[in-house]
Amino acid sequence: MTSAHPKAAIELPAAVRPKRSEADASPSRSDHDASTLIMDRTASTDSAQPLLANPVDFARQWLHKVPDDADKLESRSPSLEASCMSSTMTSTMSRSAKSPTKFRPSISAVKKASKQGRILRRAASMTGEVPAIVTASEPSHSLTATPSVFQQFEKANQPQWKAKACDLLDGTHISCFVVFITFLAVFLDDFRLAVLPPAADPVCVGITIVILVVFVLDTTAGSFVRPGYAFRFYWLIDFVATLSMLLDIPAVVNGLNRISSSSSSSVEANEVSFLARGTSNTSANKARQIMRVCRILRLMRLVYLYNQYELHKQVRTMEIQGGLTMSRPAQFGQRAALAGTRVGQKLSHLTTRRVIIGVLGLLLFIPCFELGSGLYGDYPPMNEAGLQMLHDMYLDTGNTTGFWEALHAYQGSSSYRLGLKMTDGLQSLTMCNDTFVDLSNTYPYRPYEILTVQEQTPACGLQQWASCLVTTAVFDVSWNSRFGAALNLFRSLFVIVALGCGAVLFNNDSNRLVLRPIERMLRKVRDVSENPLAKPETTKHHSDDPQMETRILENSINKICSLLAVGFGDAGAEVIANNIRSGGDLNPMIPGNKVVAIFGFCDIRNFTDTTEVLQEDIMEFVNTIADIVHTEVALHGGAPNKNIGDAFLLVWKFPKGCTMEDITRVTSAPDSESAEKSSRSRQECELDWQIREVGDRALAAFVVIQAAIKRSQRLQSFCQREDLLERMPGYQVRMGFGLHVGWAIEGAIGSKFKIDASYLSPNVNMASRLEAATKQFGTTILISGDFVKLLSPALKRRVRQVDCVTVKGSIKPMDLFTYDVSLDRIPVPAIQADQHSIAEAAPTPPPNVTFSMKAMENEFVEHPDLMSTWAVTTPFLKRFQQGFELYRSGQWAEAKAILEETKVMRKHLISGDAVVDGPSNTLLGVMSQHGHVAPTDWTGFRELTEK
Repeated sequence: MTSAHPKAAIELPAAVRPKRSEADASPSRSDHDASTLIMDRTASTDSAQPLLANPVDFARQWLHKVPDDADKLESRSPSLEASCMSSTMTSTMSRSAKSPTKFRPSISAVKKASKQGRILRRAASMTGEVPAIVTASEPSHSLTATPSVFQQFEKANQPQWKAKACDLLDGTHISCFVVFITFLAVFLDDFRLAVLPPAADPVCVGITIVILVVFVLDTTAGSFVRPGYAFRFYWLIDFVATLSMLLDIPAVVNGLNRISSSSSSSVEANEVSFLARGTSNTSANKARQIMRVCRILRLMRLVYLYNQYELHKQVRTMEIQGGLTMSRPAQFGQRAALAGTRVGQKLSHLTTRRVIIGVLGLLLFIPCFELGSGLYGDYPPMNEAGLQMLHDMYLDTGNTTGFWEALHAYQGSSSYRLGLKMTDGLQSLTMCNDTFVDLSNTYPYRPYEILTVQEQTPACGLQQWASCLVTTAVFDVSWNSRFGAALNLFRSLFVIVALGCGAVLFNNDSNRLVLRPIERMLRKVRDVSENPLAKPETTKHHSDDPQMETRILENSINKICSLLAVGFGDAGAEVIANNIRSGGDLNPMIPGNKVVAIFGFCDIRNFTDTTEVLQEDIMEFVNTIADIVHTEVALHGGAPNKNIGDAFLLVWKFPKGCTMEDITRVTSAPDSESAEKSSRSRQECELDWQIREVGDRALAAFVVIQAAIKRSQRLQSFCQREDLLERMPGYQVRMGFGLHVGWAIEGAIGSKFKIDASYLSPNVNMASRLEAATKQFGTTILISGDFVKLLSPALKRRVRQVDCVTVKGSIKPMDLFTYDVSLDRIPVPAIQADQHSIAEAAPTPPPNVTFSMKAMENEFVEHPDLMSTWAVTTPFLKRFQQGFELYRSGQWAEAKAILEETKVMRKHLISGDAVVDGPSNTLLGVMSQHGHVAPTDWTGFRELTEK
């Protein structure tokens, strides 16, 4: 194939459209929709259909609109592949810079099912994009994918038209225009007063009206399309900024003036605003400044524009490095991916909002703690000017009635109300060296609590002391001083509270969104290093609060730890813990540990035939059985280790610190409790009881599993399949079980490419051989003599020895025991038609519930499944024991007579019909091979011929 530049224009030859019958002559809706996306090469350019600039976009939309009967199209795979491989690819760097790459295949060229992956891979190779078509919203006929938690970031919580309108409103062009208008709103009025002549005022008023209209449209449109904007914090800021523009329009100001003060003198609206700047209306001036600050806050769009510019640069860099040109949807998606995390956006949003609130709060409340704010009283400017007038009047007229009237007026107007009290009262007045007022007291004033004002004649300046006349007025400003100190005190407290609240809020945001999740993650990792099998707790979130990346990461760590625990199991716990604690590179190959445990092995019977019949359904079949096996084993203190297709390895560990010496002590101890107590310490007796408890629970688990399998409705639905019954008439799910106890090496088996945490030991292999031998003895459970010795005395009386054998590779005889199980009383789900009589035989737990979940002191006398499945009676066990002892001692003729009796001694638990006893039949078969005469070298055991 000819090499070409990635930006080369690609044209695929038109494929031959399949012939359609008359019934199919009318195009379906899917065909019509898909045809609108594609232009056939043979079509006329005058009737060109819309093209997709991006092959991946085309592939996604085409695959989403493939008709359901697409698999009926003629197979054109070879021609399509050949046409794609031999298509003309011409390098057109200059042209592709002006227009994006065109992708023009015909819809009839591709089949729906078999070509999905090929189309996407080919499209991805053209653009460098990684297609992702199997999502929750895009159906796939070959794959079923679970929606990813990361798709939450891409889901829109608003209609499509709102999303498009929001993108347009927050786009670069409109944002730049609004920023420019905001600059005018901030500086226009000051610029008019400082620079422009009065003739320019009408033009500025017109511009102000335009700014007001733009603000109103922007705020109104944003309330409808911006998510989380209407009547929220930023909406309130924009609303106040919009209202502040009304105060710069003379007509509005004039109307407010008439409303606020109908009796006051008219003021030209063109010259002064409603909130006029000046000392006469300080509070109003402060309020106007705060409203003007809200205009400045609208300039935060500059930050948004800068972020968009940075994202655009990153996208362009990716395009240059990849040698491709992204379509607009692809560029938008890439910007969205690079726009930052929800955590960062949320933290930035909260930080910005708190900073804005803090600045506005300082601007609003700090002036309230100033004496000159005008909130507590206006300082009268008559102290100095009035004293000068009195001084001049006294010099001109002397001590006259008019002077005294002016003096009384001055004395009354010098004081004013400040807060709750009057201040600046006149304490003493000396007029031209003559004392007129003397209200001084003995109160110890501080120097700054007394205000002294003086006036003197010009002779004093010339140092002509004989003609120097001095006028002095002393005012009591102690309340002024104390009130100012109190305001300073409250201002300091306000700043401290504001800083403290700000610090707490900022820290709370960072702690809640970032630090606490990180601490929880670290604590989880530390817990896993100490106990890898501990069940993690998933962090919940409110439905109205979108998940943050830290929360998703935290839950993902929990899931990863859970998957590690499930995947590695109890045997791999040390591998997980050591690698987490080490902190270095991954090292799965750690030394093994020697453990002492009970090993159980179970196998599904007739699995090969079942697999051939069920095909794809075999996975569900096996997993249904595995769920039952693993659940009962876990409820009985064990741990699943390996799933080997049709078999399962289960392990019951003894208490920590238990050794083979402890197991030997228990197996060699007599069953009498008094002897056990007399020969062992209290701790040893406690450990022995725990060891026996583990053995009892392991055997109970294997019995309950059989009952749960028969009771499973899902498994019974498999058993009723016609194809399975045709292959194996009367098929029922059956399993074999083997139990053995001993030591094993626990650890990781494999290499750095793949490891399995499991156990290596002859004892593990022995459990597998015991399970395999169940087929020879016609029983479901075989247990070793060593395991039987661990059982409690009551449970030992329920098991019977069925043989003594040596296995391949060993010369040590091993006793074989069985626990007889009958499922006659276990009800079969109602899926079968003839279960009305059997269903009454034994209780049935609720769906998805097992009796093992109930706390019991002695399962074998309290558990319904264990009580109803024991298949034999005590007389039968005694009679079989007699026959087995004769068989073992070599008296095979006598043993034959007893075993033939026990062979048909067992009865069906419901119908009462005779049931053939498998172990009796097996022993009779062994003896028949030698004519029911023991060999001369018979020592009480035989070699197990099958593995």
